[in-house]
Amino acid sequence: MKNKRTNNYSVSTKRDVIKLYHKSFSSKEIEERIGMSSGYIKNLCRKYDLRGESSLHTRKIHCYSQEYKLSIIQEVSKKILSLNGASLKYDIPQSSIHNWLEDYRKLGECRFLQLKSAIMKKEHKKDIKIGSVNKTCKKGPHIKLKKTDREKELEKELEIAHAEIAYLKKWRALIQKEEMKERNKR
Repeated sequence: MKNKRTNNYSVSTKRDVIKLYHKSFSSKEIEERIGMSSGYIKNLCRKYDLRGESSLHTRKIHCYSQEYKLSIIQEVSKKILSLNGASLKYDIPQSSIHNWLEDYRKLGECRFLQLKSAIMKKEHKKDIKIGSVNKTCKKGPHIKLKKTDREKELEKELEIAHAEIAYLKKWRALIQKEEMKERNKR
C-alpha cells in the first residue's frame, strides 16, 4: 500500500482499482482498501475510460507548439472545455494548461505566439530572455520579455501618477481633518 500523498502507483495497482470501480465499488470503499485518495481514483477511472490502457502509464514530458497550446487555451477560455476537461481530453496536466492560460493572459495572443520562436527555435534572443530550465521541473522555463523604451517610459509615468494620487489623497485627508476640527470648535 502506498502513501496517499504520492501518485506513483504501479500499473497493476491502477488496473486493480479500475476493476473495483467498474464492479460498482465506491471510490471511498476503494480508498479504504488501497489507500489511494478518492479524487485520484475518480480521475484515474475517467482517464482510463477516455484513453484506455495508455492512461495507466507514467507520462513523459512533452514539448508542444504554441499554436497547439493556443488552441487548447481558446477552448478553455471560450468555456468549450473546463480546465479539468481539457486536461483529460488532451492528456496534459492541469497545471501546464493553467500556466499557459496565465502566460496568454499576461502577454496576449501575439506575444504568446512569439514565444514559440524564442523557445522552440531559439531565435529573437533580444526580445525574450530565457532562464535556466530544469528538465525535471514541470513549471517550464522562466520567461522574461525585455521591455521596449516606450514601455519603460510608460511605466515611469504610471509610477509618477500613482505617487501624485497618493499625495493628493493624503492632502485631501489633512484638509478634511482640519475642517472637522473647525466644525467641532463652533
